[in-house]
Amino acid sequence: MTDLITWLAAHGYPIIFLMLLGSGLGVPVPEDVPLIAAGVLADHGGMSVPLAAATCGVFVLARDSIVFTLGYRYGVAVLQNRWARRIVSPERLEQAQGYLEQRGALVVFIGRFVPGFRAAIFFAAGASKVRPAVFIATDAVAALISLPFFVWIGYAFSQNMERIHELVTGYRAVALSVLAVIALVAGWRWWRARKTEAA
Repeated sequence: MTDLITWLAAHGYPIIFLMLLGSGLGVPVPEDVPLIAAGVLADHGGMSVPLAAATCGVFVLARDSIVFTLGYRYGVAVLQNRWARRIVSPERLEQAQGYLEQRGALVVFIGRFVPGFRAAIFFAAGASKVRPAVFIATDAVAALISLPFFVWIGYAFSQNMERIHELVTGYRAVALSVLAVIALVAGWRWWRARKTEAA
């Protein structure tokens, strides 16, 4: 990871932004890597941290909106394209649609933090006709929680890649734990509601 961060920072913001776009469109690179690289580059005299975070946010939201729009306009028909199936497999799409039927906006929020499942959630949100305004607002709020943090890590610890690796690993563990608790609480409340309706 640290070697890729260094390489991205050395090649400037255009490569970082393209990598952000690609990370949600089939390129197997975690989103936090180019975000951290943007922070490292900011420390070396590039953009200010707020501007770097804001610009990265625009690219991330644009990418997520592309995936959502494909699902919204074309639905599962777009998965007949081989390239589209690399972004969202039919199996993951079916799982995501099942989750969205239960808790639409909450699933979109959680999906932002699950790299391997994010594209499927966003595509399924479009295919399930989640309101675009709800999707964009939910995705933006979720991005605000994590995106500036990763840019700041790159800026604050650009001279200590080992520390960056430790912080990212710790963040992922905490984030997954919090999301698991949220998902369990939401699932329990849904089960209780169904049980009450049945009674």
